[in-house]
Amino acid sequence: MFAVLVPYALVAALALFLNRLDATGCRGRGGDLLVDGTPLVLITLLYSSALLLTGRSLFSGLLAAGGALLLFAVNRLKLSQFKEPLVFVDFGLFAQMLRHPRFYFPYIFPLRVVLTVALAVFGMAVLYRLQSPLEAWVRLPWVLFYAALLPTILILLRFSPVGEGWVAALVEKRRPAFDPNTDFAAFGLTGSLLLHALAHAHRSGRDGEGGAMPRDRLSPECVWPPADLAPVSGEKPHVVLVQAESFFDLRRADPGIDSSIYTNFARLRGEGVSGEMQVSAHGAYTMRTEFSVLTGIPNGKLGTDAMNPYLSAAHRRVWSLADYFGKQGYRCICVHPYDLKFFRRDEVMPNLGFDELHGEGLFCSTERIGPYVGDEVLAEYLLSLLENSGEPLFIFAITIEAHGPWDGDRFKDMSTPPEPVAAPGWGGPGMAAYLTHLRDTDRMLGILADAPCHGRDRVIALYGDHVGCVPEDRPVNGNTDYLVWSSQGGTAVRRDIRPEDMGGLVAGIARETTKTD
Repeated sequence: MFAVLVPYALVAALALFLNRLDATGCRGRGGDLLVDGTPLVLITLLYSSALLLTGRSLFSGLLAAGGALLLFAVNRLKLSQFKEPLVFVDFGLFAQMLRHPRFYFPYIFPLRVVLTVALAVFGMAVLYRLQSPLEAWVRLPWVLFYAALLPTILILLRFSPVGEGWVAALVEKRRPAFDPNTDFAAFGLTGSLLLHALAHAHRSGRDGEGGAMPRDRLSPECVWPPADLAPVSGEKPHVVLVQAESFFDLRRADPGIDSSIYTNFARLRGEGVSGEMQVSAHGAYTMRTEFSVLTGIPNGKLGTDAMNPYLSAAHRRVWSLADYFGKQGYRCICVHPYDLKFFRRDEVMPNLGFDELHGEGLFCSTERIGPYVGDEVLAEYLLSLLENSGEPLFIFAITIEAHGPWDGDRFKDMSTPPEPVAAPGWGGPGMAAYLTHLRDTDRMLGILADAPCHGRDRVIALYGDHVGCVPEDRPVNGNTDYLVWSSQGGTAVRRDIRPEDMGGLVAGIARETTKTD
């Protein structure tokens, strides 16, 4: 028994230490069932599973320690790059990670993590060979542990009255903010993960009713002024709303960056409404910004859905900007030149009221700018939709060209690489690629605004979903930039907004652009 308990005690102590190390709100506090109990349960499950399968305590201890260290390291990496800890919805992205590894693995499994995991695997192989299996009776306590714990887990995770009561009492007692950073500091990583996951599983409105996402009607949480949603009469303009991947004014990090990258953006904001957008995500979680822009619901009003609103929107009808424009006689189209299954947009966008979805398959014959369809190609496609439509269109376009990670040889497979952009020395080899993509986004904006209107006015709106992952030592506040411009012209208005303000602003300017007899 000594040979079993010593490795377990060492691993348990390690798990407790790591769980409190980055959770600043837990420092100096005594034992806490949620903060300290969750890593203990997790490490016990991992250790006992390995022990029951192999009978080798040293191997099981190293496996459990490796699991605790890996979770800690990946969480540290996410904190450094995306400014928030792991959240429970991240663990539902494994299938997406396998289908689109370029989006994830360079961030969460850099070379140093891969080498450490390889070393741990080698150590476990050595210990497996060196230690003989323990006698069966030594494993009995761990069998009893499973027998007691598994029914409790099932009760908590299933939608049973007992589980719902337990979770409701836990949430009432702990009062989580459902903000990843706030709850991570208060409850530790494993405590916040468990609390959020259980609250989400038993949340009010999970059947599609109630909550911040009411079915087929405007949410009471929507911040748009009623005047912006008034009926539209007269000749309606086309409306193009572009979510530009990682777009923001990088000159806030370095005023010396070439201003010509933003030529069209600077010109058009002299005739429209523009400013900074205070997004809730940093370097990732596009769907958070996207959902708030389309629905007018602040991310902070969504409870556990705030971490990934599309988990629920994939299964339920949610009123959005497309519903407003559709009611005014618009044909509503979502265009994304990438896999529409990514973030389950193929299920979400119809639930948000879009009539059509245009995906990567319509861009098969175009050369990629790096790995993805270019912004200028997307702009020409959007213009073709506008020019060939006899009815007003509301188009929500989601760009992909600037998606990271960026690297120095990003354009090596192109027949005609783009003209180089001068990059600051602090940015590393990928910064020149990122600046090239920002320039292409700006050119896309110019194409959309400068093309002839053919008798129907046009409203062009663009915003960045989140800032790019620039080095930590650069003074970037995390805000992106936006612009709303009308072909009827106008004067410059500077106004900083949040994502939930954007849709109402676009609808209001579209109404002002309507031609009346």
